[in-house]
Amino acid sequence: MTEIRIITPQSESWGDFQCGDPRIDRKLLAEVEQAQKNLVRLHGLYEGDQLQAVISLEASVLQAPTEVIAKLGGRERVSTLHIEVLSVRKSAQGRGYGRTLLRHALRQAEATSVNIGLRTVSLEATGESVAFYQAFGFTAAQRPWPDGSWPMWFDLHG
Repeated sequence: MTEIRIITPQSESWGDFQCGDPRIDRKLLAEVEQAQKNLVRLHGLYEGDQLQAVISLEASVLQAPTEVIAKLGGRERVSTLHIEVLSVRKSAQGRGYGRTLLRHALRQAEATSVNIGLRTVSLEATGESVAFYQAFGFTAAQRPWPDGSWPMWFDLHG
């Protein structure tokens, strides 16, 4: 049975959790540090007692290229639920866990968008994952950031 729950960062052995992409593994460890400071929430998908996938969620201000901001009404600051990391344990990839956690994040954002004024869900995708997020309705910027990641957003009011 799968279950999604908020993770207490100290409850997991993070060195054992690897998705196979060192960039994402490093980002996850940075998010664990932020969660220990209560700056982000980690949501984990468990199969029994084993953590299979993690997503980090943070209320933030959208940082995006000018053309993105213009498409969202031209505001300088757009409130967003930011996903810094979506990571699936390498041995569990291809089972739909990433899709399940992304749907969970979108439901969380839609449920609270009116109450806290969220406008978007945002993330920075790797080149390999852009199509995955586009299948959920995310839009990619016209060009990547200098580090090669692609700014992407989902318009909650679109």
